[in-house]
Amino acid sequence: MRFTPEQGQELMRELLKHRPFAPQYGQTMKTWDCTATSVSAALGVTINAKPVRDRLKVLREIAGARRASFASGGEESLDAGNELDHYREVSELVSKYVQLETAHKDVKRRRIL
Repeated sequence: MRFTPEQGQELMRELLKHRPFAPQYGQTMKTWDCTATSVSAALGVTINAKPVRDRLKVLREIAGARRASFASGGEESLDAGNELDHYREVSELVSKYVQLETAHKDVKRRRIL
């Protein structure tokens, strides 16, 4: 499935809601399946967990590349307009997701130690 920028935003909103990075023990696939069902309902298309995980991976890579570009002094064209707004919003949602995921991993790590 090819995701539009709007679908990418909705995907990230659903991922933030369901937090599939923090399933209970033995519930990883069930959590991703529930997330995919929710994304399907939000997008109005049938989609399973694999494309959701794949798209999340791509969005994380894009957001990372954008952060690296800004950090190295790269700038966006002022003429780009609306298209960049979508990517900016998706990048912000991806950043929130990564922060939550990292915080969850840190808490988990502290419990082990």
